Amino acid sequence: MSQIGEVIAATSSGGPWLKQSGRVGSSAIRGAGFEICYNEKRVVASLASGHGENIIEKRVTGRAALQTLEHHGIDDTKDFLEDAVDWDLGLVTV
Repeated sequence: MSQIGEVIAATSSGGPWLKQSGRVGSSAIRGAGFEICYNEKRVVASLASGHGENIIEKRVTGRAALQTLEHHGIDDTKDFLEDAVDWDLGLVTV
C-alpha cells in the first residue's frame, strides 16, 4: 500500500447479560472482538459476535484476519474457523 488511511471499527458487547462480573465484553479487545491487519497489498478487517469468553480465549478476529491476509481468501478462513471454533459465532471479515 502506498498510502495508509483511517480505519474505524464499531462493535457492541450486548450489555451486561451473560458477562462475568467486572469483565469488559470481547468487542473492546483487539484480536478478540475486532482486528485490523495489513500488508503492502491489502487490508483485512474482522469483527466477531458471540460468547465473549470464548472469543477472547481463542483470539478469533486476530486469527481470522491474519489467516485471511496470509492466504488471500475467505474459504481458507472458513476452513480454519471450522477447525478452531466449536461453538456459535458471528464473524465478518473483509
